[in-house]
Amino acid sequence: MSRLFIHHIMNNDKIVLAVGLLLVTAWCFPYLFLGEDAYVMVADNLDISIAHLKLLKDNHALFNPQAILPMMGGIRRSSFGNEWNLVLLPFAILPSYWAYVVCVMLVRITAFVGMFLLLYRYLAQGLHPIVIALISFAFASLSFSAVGMGVSTAGLPLLLYAFLNLQNEKYVLCSYIAITYYALMSYLFLSGVFVCGCLFVYGMYVYWQSKSINRYFIYGFILICAIYLLVNIDLFTSMFIDSSYVSHRFEINRVENLGVHRMLRNWWNWIFYSQMHTGFFPAYLILFLYVISLLIRRTQSMWICGALWVIMVVEVVLTKCCLPYFIPQIQFFQFDRLYFLYPCLCYVMLAISLNNIYEALHASTNANLAIIALAMFFMVKTIGHDQELKQNWKQLVNTSYSAEPSFRQFYAENLFDSICADLDIKDRLSVKVASLALYPAIPEYNGFYCIDGYITDYPLSYKHAFRRIICKELAKNQELKGYFDLWGNRCYVFSAQNGKNFMHSKNDTFAITELEIDVDALADLGCQYIISAVSIPSITGLRFIRAYESESSYWKLYLYCVEERMENEIIN
Repeated sequence: MSRLFIHHIMNNDKIVLAVGLLLVTAWCFPYLFLGEDAYVMVADNLDISIAHLKLLKDNHALFNPQAILPMMGGIRRSSFGNEWNLVLLPFAILPSYWAYVVCVMLVRITAFVGMFLLLYRYLAQGLHPIVIALISFAFASLSFSAVGMGVSTAGLPLLLYAFLNLQNEKYVLCSYIAITYYALMSYLFLSGVFVCGCLFVYGMYVYWQSKSINRYFIYGFILICAIYLLVNIDLFTSMFIDSSYVSHRFEINRVENLGVHRMLRNWWNWIFYSQMHTGFFPAYLILFLYVISLLIRRTQSMWICGALWVIMVVEVVLTKCCLPYFIPQIQFFQFDRLYFLYPCLCYVMLAISLNNIYEALHASTNANLAIIALAMFFMVKTIGHDQELKQNWKQLVNTSYSAEPSFRQFYAENLFDSICADLDIKDRLSVKVASLALYPAIPEYNGFYCIDGYITDYPLSYKHAFRRIICKELAKNQELKGYFDLWGNRCYVFSAQNGKNFMHSKNDTFAITELEIDVDALADLGCQYIISAVSIPSITGLRFIRAYESESSYWKLYLYCVEERMENEIIN
């Protein structure tokens, strides 16, 4: 009797879905237990997205499209993304860390539910619910950049499920809600452009096959395009209508910056491991299983997946390495970002391959066990690539483990409180600072006016004015020169000796012994202080004030005063 009951539970899709949701939530438990002592991935989280959202919140600009943000001479609100994105809501209500945790959980739940429904209802109906849950959990375990990307990648299975519903005229209202959710929780210039293009092509294919128009599908397509257009109208206006604004992106040249060899190597790594922003995973194993499955049994869905994979790979290499040589202007927009769709395609290929193998083995009990074991293997391999959660689980088990700075240690609010107390600073935005060998996001998060920063769209004129500060340092290091001149999203006070290392802990003995920066250019941009994570040599115009460190901070901060600026203030 008990065996029948367990068998019934294991074959009940609703129960399996509920248990899977519970496990996805439990997987995020370290964030809740550790609080701000948890590790949060630096790249595209701590070094840009979270700091920008706090800047928007502190200046009451989260939902104000007309705002000009106090950073780098004044940055327009549209450069920080649209004000309609649902990612903003947790940051409007909660402290930054807890808002981040909410976004992580929401993105992972969206990924799990969307993939489960897509596979169970449409693409892998022959698989056991537990296998589908394992694949869905693996997909949800990818290290998505929850704040910087929203559900641009994680929500693709849910979006595809919604459009397949519309094609089959099922759950119409729920599907429109899912489409609206995806459009408001994702980003047009990450995945949205490619999603709309793929939906258009798919809609034309369906029409060509059926010779009939599905009005529900068309309404869904119009809905997602209209939402993307409306919520990004300010960005479209400033980029394509406002001729007075010239973005630094007009000077971007990735081919010349990286070189074809490096770009091809990045493309090769992307095929077999995916891309950092979408979460690394063992794509090479999925492709290997797909080939094995194709040799065993060829189905229409297998051929379609293979064709889509080839199209995606060819498109990325063409737009990344080839076309920029003939049409340099296309580098203004990253057409190779089709890779944001890659994880969804790969995990669908995994499910279809397992389904194909299962049916080839005549759907026996032993076949079920073998497929479950394979799905479990892929889930474990995927989890192994999620460094953020792995580190937090290690820290949860071993409280003395600390390989990387925690959220609290990274932003080091106590150190900046000490700086403000020593300098008697009441209004932090009235103080303009620059960072050296340190992420500018740190003083930005702590409320200072930063003349430097990591931002994907700012005036080209500001880039040229800022370059005067570091022109001699760039001349010493050709890699840094290309990094700034031909990309420039990181508008940092670079040091040739330090390179691109911004993770100097307080125990680091590294010091910059040679530094040639233009202090007058710093003063021209209003900079009053330089905050460095390492000591720097004596420079005319810079006066060392003191160093700051504490047990709870990751950094030792060296504070320098731009004396020319101070003298000008005294004269005035």
